[in-house]
Amino acid sequence: MKFLAAATLGIALFVWTTASVGVSTLVVQVNQLGGMLPLMLGLAALRFALQAAGWRIAMGPANRPSLLQAMRAVIAGEAAGYLTWGPISREPVKALMVGEQTPHRVSLSAAIVERVAYMGAATGLVAFSLMLVAVRAGRGDWIAPGFAAAIVVAGLWLAAKDRRSRFGGTGPAYAPASLAALVSFAILQEIINVLETYAVFAWLGAAATIESAIALEGLNRLANAPAQLIPGKLGVLELAGSTFAGVLQLGHANGLTLVIARRVRSLAWTGMGVLLLTTSASRARTARRNPAIV
Repeated sequence: MKFLAAATLGIALFVWTTASVGVSTLVVQVNQLGGMLPLMLGLAALRFALQAAGWRIAMGPANRPSLLQAMRAVIAGEAAGYLTWGPISREPVKALMVGEQTPHRVSLSAAIVERVAYMGAATGLVAFSLMLVAVRAGRGDWIAPGFAAAIVVAGLWLAAKDRRSRFGGTGPAYAPASLAALVSFAILQEIINVLETYAVFAWLGAAATIESAIALEGLNRLANAPAQLIPGKLGVLELAGSTFAGVLQLGHANGLTLVIARRVRSLAWTGMGVLLLTTSASRARTARRNPAIV
């Protein structure tokens, strides 16, 4: 029942946002972005690779699957999260996909560590974007919420850092070099997101700058939290993208077009993730029926 209610709310928000921008305008702009789709798909693949690399680091050398195996698991997990309830389904599916190489306890714990690192990078982007918007609007009091969020996430990260686990062998849970690599991979993912935003707006002919792309990407991150339990974050991201782009004088239609283009990209990768999931499930069933088949 909750799933149906969340999906209904998302659809209503999507319809309302699309109607407010104008369907005809949106169709023209989405068609204009057709040439950008290969680049967006490629940037998503790079983000998956960075996420997989960070996840592998968090597992420790004794338990790591190959980078390709980890990336396959990340794509499958993202598909499950996109179609259902975000992190509630994403991380368990990732762990299931590498279950033959890595114990579930280790892979799940590592996934949480990697996601906390990503949350830290995302929170830093949000804080910086709020600072940019506050400076442009002459509202210094807007900076405080960004710093407060950054402090909260930093506290969560430090709490996770103090845990003892099989991360990098015995001793402290986080070796400095491994920690630096994990954080770097998370930051690189956010840099790619910002560059994608800038590239799309430039392609649409909007007067975008790197500064405005950072501000828009950070503000859009604020919409992620309330959208987590809505399948695909439908409607919420469209409303946020259109609204924030308008606030930054980048055009409501351009903001909505960016979100829809990302949906097309996400759906393409979700299809790949579903294929990987079904293939893995079929292989597991075959193995149970005939253990001699490898």
